[in-house]
Amino acid sequence: TNLRELHVCAALTTLPVPIARLVGLRTLEVRDILGGAHHLTQLPPAIFAGLSNLTSLCIGCHSLTELSSSMLANLHLTSLALDGCRALRGPLMLAPMTALTALTISRCYRLSLTPPPLLQTLEVDNSDQMFKDLHGIMQSVPALRALTLKCTVTSPRNFRRGALALAHALPSLASLESLCLSPGQLGEGSLLMIGLALRAWPKPSLTLRSP
Repeated sequence: TNLRELHVCAALTTLPVPIARLVGLRTLEVRDILGGAHHLTQLPPAIFAGLSNLTSLCIGCHSLTELSSSMLANLHLTSLALDGCRALRGPLMLAPMTALTALTISRCYRLSLTPPPLLQTLEVDNSDQMFKDLHGIMQSVPALRALTLKCTVTSPRNFRRGALALAHALPSLASLESLCLSPGQLGEGSLLMIGLALRAWPKPSLTLRSP
């Protein structure tokens, strides 16, 4: 088949086996239905084994409890988005995904991760856990060009820790061109730390904006 893009939104307990035969597939989005009778809890590695041309994967399954790092590493993804996978727990080891350049993590409240070293675009909109791990994440992505942080954490301590990690990481992110924050959630102290880091790091092409 010549199908290049597939979006699945249904009450499923597993992915349909015929998807494995879509060898030309480049983009796959899988979402379940909130309130549905059936929920997808895992992605069968056997189905993804044949998707050698897949470059973009979006998963929005709130009951997903398992996502195989080795399965992801065997794909040649350049873009990965996890949205609303509230039951998914970390750590998610993405370091072996050397082709991955764009990563979005949204509303995955229990997830921690190790990002790939060549990541260029990172968008984080989720949890205390992610902000708690932000220092390690920033240390792992020297090639980052665009960073979006939507600050929805509930723990002031974890948020301050994340803001401090960002302030410390900025001088080493020499390729960063775009920084997007949610200032409405930023405390005065956090803004000061980030502002001082930006002042000490003159980057004429940097765009600082609010989503």
